[in-house]
Amino acid sequence: MWKIIILTESAKYSYHTTASHQIQSTLESDGHSVTILDISFCMPDHKYLQKINELQPDVLITLDLAGFQFRTQAGEIALSMLPTKNLNLIWGNKPEYAGLLHKKISLSMLFYDVTGMNHHLPVLYPDLLYYKVLGAIPPEVPDSPQARESFALIWADFTREVLLSEG
Repeated sequence: MWKIIILTESAKYSYHTTASHQIQSTLESDGHSVTILDISFCMPDHKYLQKINELQPDVLITLDLAGFQFRTQAGEIALSMLPTKNLNLIWGNKPEYAGLLHKKISLSMLFYDVTGMNHHLPVLYPDLLYYKVLGAIPPEVPDSPQARESFALIWADFTREVLLSEG
């Protein structure tokens, strides 16, 4: 099974706590090892990246692009440089995404819009190569049966894509 880190930013998005615990519960029931890392605390970016590297995850899940503000010295998205597969759950096209998605994005980063609506983000951000809308995880009730079912669909699609990419 996989080692997974879920990156959240609960100080900015209150639903991250409930959503991340729901995702953790679902993945742990499948036998995966899951750690939630909330980047809301005032640690320098390199400390969070160090923690991620220490845990050596197979998969990194971000909620609302948590951690995308971490940059390399060249200004690239630091999460793109990690040797992990990245599952990025985004809630629509929030204004704060603009500054985060205009940078070069790794091919190992898969994006799922969990609003249930297609916001056509690849049109706005051409480096966003993998973008899908599968189900909906409403921020008001991220632990609802609908949200659990939607995450199961996303996880199935993500694992299929990872297995296909690995040959």
